[in-house]
Amino acid sequence: RKLYTRAIPDPNSSCVLMAMSVLAALVAGAFLGRVAAATSFWQISDTHLSSWYHEGAPSECREQECCHLLSVPIAGHESAVAGPYGEFKCHLPQKTIESALQFMNADNTETVLWTMDTSGSQFYKQTEALTLESLTTVTNLFKSNLQGKRVFPCLGNHDYHPVSQWLAPPDCNWMLGNVTELWRDWLPEDALQTVRIGGYYTVLLEKGLRLVTLNTNYFDFWDRHSNRTDEAWDPANQFAWLEDTLAAARDNAEKVILFSHHFLGVVLDSVSPDTIPSFVDRFTDIRTRYLDVIVAHLAGHLHRDDIRFFGWPEVSAVTFVAPSLTTLYHVYPTTRLYHYDPETFELLDYDQYYLNVCRCVVVWVVRRPVEFYLCYNRCRHTAECDLTSDHTCQRGEQGDVGVPLLATAGVQHARSVAQVVGNAGDRHVEQLHVVPAALVVVLHRLH
Repeated sequence: RKLYTRAIPDPNSSCVLMAMSVLAALVAGAFLGRVAAATSFWQISDTHLSSWYHEGAPSECREQECCHLLSVPIAGHESAVAGPYGEFKCHLPQKTIESALQFMNADNTETVLWTMDTSGSQFYKQTEALTLESLTTVTNLFKSNLQGKRVFPCLGNHDYHPVSQWLAPPDCNWMLGNVTELWRDWLPEDALQTVRIGGYYTVLLEKGLRLVTLNTNYFDFWDRHSNRTDEAWDPANQFAWLEDTLAAARDNAEKVILFSHHFLGVVLDSVSPDTIPSFVDRFTDIRTRYLDVIVAHLAGHLHRDDIRFFGWPEVSAVTFVAPSLTTLYHVYPTTRLYHYDPETFELLDYDQYYLNVCRCVVVWVVRRPVEFYLCYNRCRHTAECDLTSDHTCQRGEQGDVGVPLLATAGVQHARSVAQVVGNAGDRHVEQLHVVPAALVVVLHRLH
């Protein structure tokens, strides 16, 4: 009996009730299409494994990550303990990652994009050896549970030690050499050559559609090794390679999906950008010059469902940021199924699935299979998930799947977007940031 089964949307599930009526006015242009005739691929992001996760350990502590045997509970919260499939202040037990992969494997979609991040957040416990062990463990879980599928990974800031402190080649070659070997089952030799050089690569997904995977970790805002003064700084010649790759794609009449761990713009609930300004400027310049080639840019890292707009006042492109599989920062485990037009390769739609780790406590006791449910679909119908149900976690809290934002690759004028959102009764614009070459509109539920 499969641990996960695909299920119809559960009206009693515990998730976020989204007001999706505004989508009819927002979704336009390239994001509309014939989904029934579409081709699909999965994206799964931020699969942080907690090597020390222990069911029954304190889940409310003062550390960044709890659910370890040595976690010290907050006074008055001693009864809050880790459940079988995850808690909101903890990274994931192995069984949750396995179950998500088994759920995806049951679908006949053969392509999986993986926005990585494999280790936990206990920085003072991490070492190079433990980081590599987590990366190897999670990679092997993908191989054993997604047999027959094509997996295309993208390195994250938690796939290195120290975290977010990627050194430029050749100083990071110890990790690049290891991932080259770990990915040998998935990537062709020409892609592995550039992985060894800088952690980036390109593959032809099908005739006419190319995946270009970047290693954005060199430009992490918190990486003290990033060169913030030299605008021409190009570790492992990645920008030069990117331009050559996009130019060749244009010459060959190919469309491109850009794939990176980091996004552009500021981090939610923070004033800090995600990447250094010089990277934002150069990336946006390239993105703008190849609008006829690039059909999508997909990212992760945020642990929230988000969208980034390029350009002001006219929005020229967007980046879709997928929410995480990990539960840390009060989110449910999620995975996303994209649909695209098999002729134009434009993104048409996506389905967002989630696991209610709160209900898993009950399901685990009665030994029933736990299930991923459809939380929402971007274009075809309204949200199917509800945060107001009585299925809550042990301490009476509920999680979030990350609020689905204005998903329109039909490229709306930013002012009209804000106006439409302002008319939505249960939604509001919480943050509206204009950063170099990127407009970030962040929406949240009214609490």
